[in-house]
Amino acid sequence: MATALVNHNVIAWARERAQIPPEVLSDSLNRKYPEWESGQSAPTFKQATDLAKKLHIPLGYLFLSDVPEEHKLTADLRTRRPLGADRYSTELQDVIADATRKQDWYRDYLTENGSDPLPFVGRFTPRSPARDIADDITSVLDLNLKNRKDLTRDSIITHIAAQAEKTGICVLRNGKVGFNTHRKLNPDEFGGFALPDAIAPFVFVNTADFPAAQLFTLVHELTHIWLNIEGVSDAGLSHVSGRSEIEDLCDQVAVEVLVPEAIFRDHWGEHGQSLDQKAMYLQKIFKVSSVVIARRAFGLSLITADEFFAYYTYLKRMWDESKKKNKERKPDGGADFNNTFPATNSRNLTEAVLSSVGSGETLYREGSRLLGVKPGTLAIQAKQRGYA
Repeated sequence: MATALVNHNVIAWARERAQIPPEVLSDSLNRKYPEWESGQSAPTFKQATDLAKKLHIPLGYLFLSDVPEEHKLTADLRTRRPLGADRYSTELQDVIADATRKQDWYRDYLTENGSDPLPFVGRFTPRSPARDIADDITSVLDLNLKNRKDLTRDSIITHIAAQAEKTGICVLRNGKVGFNTHRKLNPDEFGGFALPDAIAPFVFVNTADFPAAQLFTLVHELTHIWLNIEGVSDAGLSHVSGRSEIEDLCDQVAVEVLVPEAIFRDHWGEHGQSLDQKAMYLQKIFKVSSVVIARRAFGLSLITADEFFAYYTYLKRMWDESKKKNKERKPDGGADFNNTFPATNSRNLTEAVLSSVGSGETLYREGSRLLGVKPGTLAIQAKQRGYA
């Protein structure tokens, strides 16, 4: 059987990138795998196809003359690094690369359509007071308490994401690589990342994380846009020390946007004696989870670190148990694709791609690659939304 003319250097690069020991591939694919990586022999085309799937790379990569260059954020701002100081999992690498491709296309699309730079990108510096940044984000996104009155703690993240999209920011929210349910993202590795840009800023929120942490991460990453500083972050909600100056500032801004200090202090002593009683009461005022209330109280030295972490751990355990029960009750269930499709890809980007393929400016093949769906699915979505 004919062999595939693969580049053994690319095989070695891809295996190291995927952090898979050679013996695992020898056991799961073919005992001759070490020879493929050394260049002593080559796989068949079928074996090369299976190998590419195992290594989470396009099949075409194996036939490149040189190892491909991949985009990596210049700033790794995480406190927790489960894979080591300079390592990203293939899942994180792939969602960064995917977001970067989306951003490049969207920037070109907006530029061709005469869009102007967004005035709030880079409006502040790392030396700016947290409250000034928070006030500006609140103003630009209309997030004052009066405009939150009809929200709930469960709907506020969707509301803030929608408000950010209205201003021109693309918000990607996903807990896996694209729509691949076998490649879930690890919330212990990262909470989100920001890709600032004057024309097409992007933020990504890892939805595999605790819902309260997702909300905190979203506002944290939006702060990166206001600072024009890119980077990968882990969820700041459960971090209270050991952060960089940038991450500390973004955390301070996030909590001030969600729970403004002055209003919080006015209401702190109004109801209940225990932390849980106060948090449950105040979440109705601020429309955020009670654990975000506890985080604010800790930041203002109204409760101790032990009290906060005990409360955080308790609520997260309750959420984990609830999530497990729901999965057992409805293992094959899931959210409506028509709703998750634009939320996963950003509503701004989704509408732009559907408009572009509907007008014939972008091929359906390219549009489907950008949004991570099959061309047939993209055609259905374009028709349902009136673009085709």
